[in-house]
Amino acid sequence: MKVAITGKGGVGKTTLSSTLARLYADGGRTVLAADVDPDANLGLALGLTQEEVDSIVPISKMRTLVEERTGATGICCDVADGQAVKAAFEAIDHVDILVCNAGICHYGLMSMMEEADWDRLFAANVKGIYNCVNAAMPFFLRKHSGSIVTVSSMWGRVGSS
Repeated sequence: MKVAITGKGGVGKTTLSSTLARLYADGGRTVLAADVDPDANLGLALGLTQEEVDSIVPISKMRTLVEERTGATGICCDVADGQAVKAAFEAIDHVDILVCNAGICHYGLMSMMEEADWDRLFAANVKGIYNCVNAAMPFFLRKHSGSIVTVSSMWGRVGSS
């Protein structure tokens, strides 16, 4: 059984994604874990210098380490980019479970939000689900089974302001 999990850091989703990836891999499943963070600022928030942040190699670039530690195949793609998602799924032979766990947030009042920020939110949070489900669907249809799990943070219910 192969499981595809998408995730994005900043609101606890990376923790959930990595935990699910490890649990499924420990259960003998082959896992494809995809993560992307276009606004990587956690290092700065933790007090690292810009030079230290710039020297960090993203875990998505450490494919051998990911495979060794989790049994999962790590890839990096923007879930809002349908072609990138399609290419990522074409690199694997099957999917049994899709966990849509990617999402981004906007800090600040909606009245202060730029239209480009709004578009970016919907591209990742809504279109990203469509792109991942669309890419996984051929696997599910071929074998007449499959599961899709979508995950949201509490901000999906209460907002951030």
